[in-house]
Amino acid sequence: LIKNNFRPLTISSKSIATKMSTSAATTTTKPLLKALNSYSYSTLLKDHYGNVSKVPLYIDGKMVQSDTDEWIPVHNPATQEVVSLVPQPTKSELEAAVNSSKEAFKKWRKSSILTRQKVMFELQRLIREHMDEIAAIITVELGKTKVDAKGDVLRGLRNL
Repeated sequence: LIKNNFRPLTISSKSIATKMSTSAATTTTKPLLKALNSYSYSTLLKDHYGNVSKVPLYIDGKMVQSDTDEWIPVHNPATQEVVSLVPQPTKSELEAAVNSSKEAFKKWRKSSILTRQKVMFELQRLIREHMDEIAAIITVELGKTKVDAKGDVLRGLRNL
């Protein structure tokens, strides 16, 4: 795992090879580059993060597992443990999400204020119902205290 200013970056054998070849690469790095190029990122994830959950994409009202080979590790700042992997979506996944959003907007813009209000109130209810779970996720992913994380959830509710 390579980090830059405490922000996780996706790593592929191509990006490593490019960085190493443009830096102070010497003849001693060539065997390493060859090994890295033959070692796929998917294999790296499987070998090192096999037990870590992968966050699905939300496309067209469904949770969908990404077909990508590029995943972004999410670290617990207190332990540096990788707690989940977030996909870098493929081009086709992004296009599917955009197309689905365009179609959903066509329906949403024609819906009445009362219908929209009902949807937003239901979202508020679900967030309140799952506030402790959401705050726990914020605590693990951002290193905030539980009280501060719960405050973030409450402040988010004000925007609904």
